[in-house]
Amino acid sequence: VHERQIEVLYGLVSHTGDSCRSVLSGSEVFDAINPLAVPRDDVPDASRQDDGEGELLVFSGDSKKPALGIALRHLEKRVLSRKSLDGGGPCPRMRHMVTGGCGNKFYNVQRRRTAAMSIGPPGSCSWDTAAPAAVLLAADPDARVTDLFGRPLVYDGVRLMNGCGVLVSSGAAANEVHARLAEELRGDEELCELVGFCR
Repeated sequence: VHERQIEVLYGLVSHTGDSCRSVLSGSEVFDAINPLAVPRDDVPDASRQDDGEGELLVFSGDSKKPALGIALRHLEKRVLSRKSLDGGGPCPRMRHMVTGGCGNKFYNVQRRRTAAMSIGPPGSCSWDTAAPAAVLLAADPDARVTDLFGRPLVYDGVRLMNGCGVLVSSGAAANEVHARLAEELRGDEELCELVGFCR
């Protein structure tokens, strides 16, 4: 922690038998006053890209869990098939990207800064999402991190599983899509029964 900046260090280690090796490591610096990431000389600008206008990047795993399929179908067929967003702008085109790791999905949403979201089915735990959510919200206080139904994730030390999945978004258009998708999913009886969501 610096006087005006927060530096977040991250790393991924691979364990094989008795050996251990670093696979990925790095750091991100955030301005403590202005929530946008501080540009650094050692990080190429391409890693902090704004994606094409009118495009919504959607990150998910390759899970075959029914909840993910239901959420992606609602997103594509019900939410993004509308002509416009409530703010009057056109609905963005969806570009779906499969990526591993809960924290990696949060990171990808954060580094896009324009219109990006992540959909995770039930199965992650609070330790998978707590730190990535804190980093995302430090970088973008307007970002949204909820369960699939739009409720805040609970970090109470008792409920450790994110039993109703995870929905993450950053950027005005993505946040509006996030709200619409959560509303659609609250009305999906199959999903509600699948995860035990009571309206």
